Amino acid sequence: MDIGLVGTGPMGLGIGQSILRELAPHGHNLTVYNRSPEKAAPLVAAGARLAKTPAEAAGGDVVFSIVADDAAVIALTLADDGILSGLRKDAVHVGMSTVSVDMADRLVAVHDAAGKHYVAAPVMGRPEAAAAGQIFIAAAGQPTDIAHVKSVFDAISKGVFVIGEQPVQASLIKLGINYLVHGVVEGLAEFFALMEKGKVSPEIARDFIIGTSFNAPIYQRVSKLLLERKFPPGSAPARLALKDNRAIIAAGEKFGAPLPIASIVHDRLVALIAQGDGQIDYAAMSLLVRRDAGLTD
Repeated sequence: MDIGLVGTGPMGLGIGQSILRELAPHGHNLTVYNRSPEKAAPLVAAGARLAKTPAEAAGGDVVFSIVADDAAVIALTLADDGILSGLRKDAVHVGMSTVSVDMADRLVAVHDAAGKHYVAAPVMGRPEAAAAGQIFIAAAGQPTDIAHVKSVFDAISKGVFVIGEQPVQASLIKLGINYLVHGVVEGLAEFFALMEKGKVSPEIARDFIIGTSFNAPIYQRVSKLLLERKFPPGSAPARLALKDNRAIIAAGEKFGAPLPIASIVHDRLVALIAQGDGQIDYAAMSLLVRRDAGLTD
């Protein structure tokens, strides 16, 4: 199988590494494209071919795209040398980016109009999980299209969940997952602030919740991060979290589902970015919770 990959940022790089490790030894080929070619260099060094345009990367049996936001998705898809122009009639474009529900619908429309195939397959996991083949994939699209790419999904992930036949369904569940994670960050930040103000050791409080009802990976990871208070730039910068938050709020409005926690998180992220912290991990909004509680480091 000839596989294309458009977007080699932190997540795309990890996915490309999984493809090369799991599929290249069995005769599958990987062609990659990134607007900044140097970001694709590790994959090229490992055996991938570098394309000059998204269309070139999309010329095989399947092309995966994973980029930062709606604007990048539509630019790379609809440009004269974009994915859609290079996609064969019998190939499938798999969109792994986190996009708004309106963008998900638009992507379906432009592919349908061109007589081409599109599957939404956003991923759950961080770059290190992508590189290790430990991400989860939420896929939605026509069953024949999903079947066409299922072997690649299986090779690069820990699990694949078919959400439905409409790509927007996968995009919506990814936004919903991000909403839950944002809520976990806000909720744990408030919990730890309450414990500290009430003279309960946050470390002991963490041991208690992890040892009882909240022994789940998301609570383990986020609680550890919040107590360490180290938020380096990485795969979850505040500016992208705000992008997702806006898409979450828009989805709630579109479908008539109030999401009050999203509004709280929105204000936290706006404040964090206003202080010049748009590139650090958005979990740093927990520092604003501490400030509001009168806590200082």
